[in-house]
Amino acid sequence: MAIAPKLTPKVSSLDEAAPTEPEIKPGEFKIYRQAELNRTTASLLADGAILIAGEDGSRKSVLAGAVVEKLQADGFMVAFIEPATPKQMLLEIAHQFDIAKT
Repeated sequence: MAIAPKLTPKVSSLDEAAPTEPEIKPGEFKIYRQAELNRTTASLLADGAILIAGEDGSRKSVLAGAVVEKLQADGFMVAFIEPATPKQMLLEIAHQFDIAKT
């Protein structure tokens, strides 16, 4: 997963009331392991690394997808790639960030 800086800063108004639960819009992803999602995104945003391991079917890919969606919703450019050769991974990141080859 590759993360680029936010495109625009988020602005919040002090007059807005904080919602008691996050609003889920149609088509948005909802995850039941919110603690793992929060820890994973916090680690990535702190320039840390995190290893997510588990048995087959433990929904590691679902968690990764939720992390991507959360970071994109927060304004980050995120590339989600599958393991491959270094060149293939860099090309895929460039493609997802819409960077032309030179």
